[in-house]
Amino acid sequence: MSIVHLMHRLGLQYRDGTGIKQLAEDAGMNPTVLTSKLNPNVKTHHLYASELELLAAVMDTDEVAKYFAAQRGMFCVKSPGFDGLSDAALIDLLISMETQKSEWLGRLREALEDGAVSVAEFDGIKAEYADFMAAAGELMARIESYMQASEAKAK
Repeated sequence: MSIVHLMHRLGLQYRDGTGIKQLAEDAGMNPTVLTSKLNPNVKTHHLYASELELLAAVMDTDEVAKYFAAQRGMFCVKSPGFDGLSDAALIDLLISMETQKSEWLGRLREALEDGAVSVAEFDGIKAEYADFMAAAGELMARIESYMQASEAKAK
């Protein structure tokens, strides 16, 4: 899948299905032009980097960052802020990480049941693993910010 395919899908899903026309209006773009730019079958209109950045911001999506990270064999981890640090938030992140881990292991179990792993099964396992690793990374980032806030209070 290309970035245009991703943006086309995201555009169609925008605001619970209101679609590319509403996205264009919210981004201050011409709806007909944006529809052409996001259509993977149209070769005469191209999505520029500045437009990609604007659309990702208007859609408030992390999918573009995840796409580019996946292209480089990487995954994204949300950086938590220092505000509102709490033990409850830490526990929530831990539960999220364990949930993602469980989903990854479940996908792995399903794939191995027949003794072979298909390409589609591997892609699913890889996606679940990326989600698990992102959750683990977010937990570690929160613990680090928690430690930094604790150190600042101690000074």
